[in-house]
Amino acid sequence: MRSREGAPVAVPVEWDEVAALKAANSFSLSGAAERAQDEMAWARYFKLRRSLADKMLHSVGAEADE
Repeated sequence: MRSREGAPVAVPVEWDEVAALKAANSFSLSGAAERAQDEMAWARYFKLRRSLADKMLHSVGAEADE
């Protein structure tokens, strides 16, 4: 159960999608599930640079999984 009307959730978006969003809570739980089914939603996910995350992991003696 989501405590807010419409069950808003966080969803990763491309930079070119940001301007069209009405608000940060634009995606509902059902809308996010539908979006996740689109294979293009994950097309670049594992190829994006993660320099900050990698540095954080390195600082605690861990390495990112590739």
